[in-house]
Amino acid sequence: MSEIPYYLYDGYENNKIWGNTDVVFTCQRYSKHLLNIEKGGYCSLHYHTHRSNEFIVKTGNLEIIEFYGPEKKHHILTDGNKLVVPSLVPHLFYAHEETVACEEYFPDRGGIVDDSDIVRLTLGGKDTYMAMMDRLYKRFNNTIRS
Repeated sequence: MSEIPYYLYDGYENNKIWGNTDVVFTCQRYSKHLLNIEKGGYCSLHYHTHRSNEFIVKTGNLEIIEFYGPEKKHHILTDGNKLVVPSLVPHLFYAHEETVACEEYFPDRGGIVDDSDIVRLTLGGKDTYMAMMDRLYKRFNNTIRS
């Protein structure tokens, strides 16, 4: 039986426009990241082709928006709340205040997955909630329903 390779990172940071993410642990079937999100920070609207991700808020107020065609679901997560977003569901997060959260990835369509399964539809950024939503409506020609 061959060993499954795994990687532990200590302090590896990936700076983002919305804050930063530290890789805590990663292997072929699971990875965990610590997110430090600045107030007004939001990630790209994106989806994963083969993995789900679970958001677990440690402190703060994080809104996850899932898109199902023109319909959208809003989830407000605060201290201790969590949410699983399945693969193929476009989603983004927005921090209503400075937020610390864990993001865990795991395959939900079988196989071994890595970061190459992400499909980005927009860019992330830092702005007011209304400005971010306004950009989404314009980007998709007002086809997203309020």
